[in-house]
Amino acid sequence: MGALRIFHTADWHLGKTWEGIDRTRDFEVFLDDFFALVSERRPDVLLMSGDIFDKPDPTPAARELWQTFLRRLKDTSLRLTVVTAGNHDGRAPLAEPEALLQAARVIVAGKRAPEEAILLRDEDGSPLLGIAAVPFLCEADVPGTDPTLSTEARCERFQEGVRLHYEAVYRELSKEADQSVPLIAMGHLFVPGSKPRPDGEPTSDRNPLRNASVTAFGDKWCYIALGHIHNGQTVPGPIPTVYSGSPLSLTYNHDRYVHRIAEITLDGETLTQTDIPVPQRRRFVTLTGTADAIRGELAECASRSAEGVLPPALTPALPPFVRIRLTEPVTKDSALALRALGESLGLLMTDVTDLTAAER
Repeated sequence: MGALRIFHTADWHLGKTWEGIDRTRDFEVFLDDFFALVSERRPDVLLMSGDIFDKPDPTPAARELWQTFLRRLKDTSLRLTVVTAGNHDGRAPLAEPEALLQAARVIVAGKRAPEEAILLRDEDGSPLLGIAAVPFLCEADVPGTDPTLSTEARCERFQEGVRLHYEAVYRELSKEADQSVPLIAMGHLFVPGSKPRPDGEPTSDRNPLRNASVTAFGDKWCYIALGHIHNGQTVPGPIPTVYSGSPLSLTYNHDRYVHRIAEITLDGETLTQTDIPVPQRRRFVTLTGTADAIRGELAECASRSAEGVLPPALTPALPPFVRIRLTEPVTKDSALALRALGESLGLLMTDVTDLTAAER
């Protein structure tokens, strides 16, 4: 078997708005950048680990983005795309329309082990890669859980239920894939030891009824492709356990994140991971200071947006989202004037806050 190149991504949140501002253009530009990376790197497999949509019932614009994505997949190097639903997704919108999915070589995983055991085969039908395509799991989705028990007991049962779920998918894969076939597990959940934010502490008990430790996946996999946390990272453990992170800035906190596609190359028993940066065409900018200082910074933001910030670029930078944090008392009129100034410069102003108000 020759080397396999795999793209791992998650948490696109198609259809997400910010402060009521439609972001369809952001996602359209992201798709251009994504397909440029696909054209350049020529991956064989794409793994999408949940939260493709921002809502279970996506808007018409979000559905059109998804279908545009599927249409563009048809003419790429990708031999297989595997999609799992996250907690923001409804499976049904991901699985529409069936004809497009088939033409684009896309499989949207179900919620039972036989529907989650997916094999990539060569031209002769021999398995090349096995994928445990496990979507977001809640208590009701895993065996042995009991909501009448104590929280501690429920957490233990959930952890064991996750382990049993992955074990069941592994057994399904083992029916057709021997030990020479590399196996990858997908998941959409919190793993203790991961960091929701780059400058934060590792999580230990965030939403404990949705947590599973790295040991819950078992030891049969060569890579664990996760979604749910937007901060891309590798979780400590015996198997490469990776959150790809969101490839697109979605909030002001995301402006500090590294936005990337995780690329995995499998060559025999050797696995190599590379982070492929995704250009951010629209920034989230927080300006803090006095009103006089911020007036000048607003003009600088507008200038950077007009020039573009990531040359060479397929498309120019989009006007940034801007919020203002004032360090001096201001009147309502002066705050509104700052907002109006930013808007007149073409910036997307979201809010103006007087940081001194709580002190008065």
